[in-house]
Amino acid sequence: MNRCSSPWRLLPQSYCLVVFFPFLHCNGAPSRIDKCTRPNLHSQNLKVQPIFNCSSESSPSSLTRKAFPAGFVFGTATSAYQVEGAANQDGRGRSIWDSFSHRIGNIIDLSNGDITDDHYNRFKGTVNMYYPGIDHYNAVIDALLSKGIEPYVTLYHWDLPQALQDEYGGWLSENIIDDFLSFADTCFASFGDRVKHWITINEPYNFVSQGYGGFGTQAPGRCSIRVKCSEGDSKIEPYIAGHNALMAHISVVALYREKYQAQQRGSIGICLDSRWYEPLNETSMDDLEASGRALDFHLGWFLGPLVFGDYPSSMRTLVRDSLPSFQNRIPGRRVWVNGSFDFIGLNHYTTTYVQAGRPSYVSASFSSINPDGRFEVSWYADINQSPLASLDAVLNDDMRISYHQDYLSELLLSMK
Repeated sequence: MNRCSSPWRLLPQSYCLVVFFPFLHCNGAPSRIDKCTRPNLHSQNLKVQPIFNCSSESSPSSLTRKAFPAGFVFGTATSAYQVEGAANQDGRGRSIWDSFSHRIGNIIDLSNGDITDDHYNRFKGTVNMYYPGIDHYNAVIDALLSKGIEPYVTLYHWDLPQALQDEYGGWLSENIIDDFLSFADTCFASFGDRVKHWITINEPYNFVSQGYGGFGTQAPGRCSIRVKCSEGDSKIEPYIAGHNALMAHISVVALYREKYQAQQRGSIGICLDSRWYEPLNETSMDDLEASGRALDFHLGWFLGPLVFGDYPSSMRTLVRDSLPSFQNRIPGRRVWVNGSFDFIGLNHYTTTYVQAGRPSYVSASFSSINPDGRFEVSWYADINQSPLASLDAVLNDDMRISYHQDYLSELLLSMK
């Protein structure tokens, strides 16, 4: 058995509102700011103001499935660790998120993924003849297709096998590329006759910046702050892990295109995340440049190499030798950095103001939802509900409904 066939699990697409771009318009997304009025950025009420006050042309009654083009896909998603449970069943190996969530101090409410929605066992109970491992996911995929649901499969949504973390440091080692390639090869061979949409990695920025930098708030929980993390180097490790994640993605895309795509007729891409960054003072050149750098270090970190073949120049200038080079190709492997995608998925959550010389940024309003075609949208945070809230309180969620309503309305306007 391949050493990572047991602990790796097939991961669905992440939970968020996601937009897939089959091609990129590199000069920026379409804008409707002509219909918007910018708030006073220096007012005392900055924290409760949205980025823009926009009036949508789409009313709730007009926002229906028929309002969108025939090829527009609506979906919902999650990750295996969030829903499967069954942490100690059927040979399932331990992941870095199992280890991370069980360390006291990492998760505020002490929750973990041992049971969650117990999807693994609940689904298992609906199948007459049941076998674990690959057969489980074959059954899940077949069940989706039988209900007219098209599966979009993400190969990696953050729960790296703990065995690989222990053996060579996980994403900090180039060894991860070959193991990820082997895992992807197994998935393409096993499921590619039915799965036509593959996502290699979900939100690499998040797991490298928060898993290896900052306060180590995601698995594997490495950082330079010793009161929080027992090991790690936040000045170097996020860039090493990010580079290896990019090289793993690029290698898997090359494998799929060379070995499977012509026969299976599927598409493959990556799902990135990004805030939108606005200068706190729009008349300040320093703030304008700072907001550009912020976007470079968030979206450009991973999108830049895939489109242009290298990291943004601002990253090269500021990070210098800590940023790996794409000139050092992997021996014996022919891969092309730029163009290594059929589509780009974009997860978007919030917009923030940026001020030059400040180590942090001012968030947009958490209570006002005013998206427009440039995805400049105020954030309705997932932390709007206490983890101890009752089910009735959680389901009374008009603001989240409004979030999707307004966001989809402006997305529709940007398509017209």
